[in-house]
Parts: sequence; structure tokens; C-alpha cells
Amino acid sequence: MWPGQDPHQITAWTLVQAGHVAGRRFTAQLAEVGLTPTQFGALLVLDLEPGLSGGEIARRIAVTPQSVSALVTALADLDLITRDPSAGRGHKITTRLTPAGQATLRAASTAVEAANELGLTEAESRQLNELLQRVLRAAGQPGSSS
Repeated sequence: MWPGQDPHQITAWTLVQAGHVAGRRFTAQLAEVGLTPTQFGALLVLDLEPGLSGGEIARRIAVTPQSVSALVTALADLDLITRDPSAGRGHKITTRLTPAGQATLRAASTAVEAANELGLTEAESRQLNELLQRVLRAAGQPGSSS
């Protein structure tokens, strides 16, 4: 027999389950505009902070530098971002959204709004987001709001 507390009272387990549900919904909504959640995250941070390097993008969206390299290449191949190769070896190569990237990000806003409908009131949604941001800050997650 399970010796611990009622599984419905284990906050971390509930968070994992809710994360799976929200993640599937978010992924499905973004797929309608041709993006993955990671691609959306990269476009979003580049819109908010133009000129980030690959490493900075990786830290902001919580992926490894190795995976962001493939991500940046794929987004560049889709003409959603552009990289400034003039920096030269050993220097920061900055990345920016292209007009197509900006248009794709705008199109994604409707998908994100739909995915954000979690069956909560606006006040509850705000409160949940604030609590989740606190969890991210406590974990030292870069990119969480202060």
C-alpha cells in the first residue's frame, strides 16, 4: 500500500499531470500555425529581446545549447529568423526575427490565447501564473518574471 498522503494532495504530482494536459493543448494549438512550443518560445524571446545569441535563447527558453543550435538552424531555414554572421569567429552571433517571423508570431497569439483557456476565471488564471512564476524563480529558472 502507498504509505504517503492522498495522491490528489501531492502538489508536485498534480502539477506534472496538469503540465501534461496544458502542454498537449499548447502543442496542438501551435501546430495549427506550424510551430512547436520550443519554436514559439524562441520567436517570442527574440521579439522581446532582439539580438540574442544562441546561448542566450537556450537559457531563456530552458533548452540545451546543443538543441538550440538545431532550433535556430530550422527557424532560419523557414526564414523566420536571421543571424548576423559578420561577428566573426569567437564573437556573439546575434539573431533577429524576420518579417515572416514577426507575422508567424502574431498568428501564434490566437493559438496561445486558445491554449491559455484552462477553465479558470481571469483572476484564477493570473493567480496560478503568479504561483508558477514563483516556482520557476525558486528553481532558479532564467526567464521567469520577477
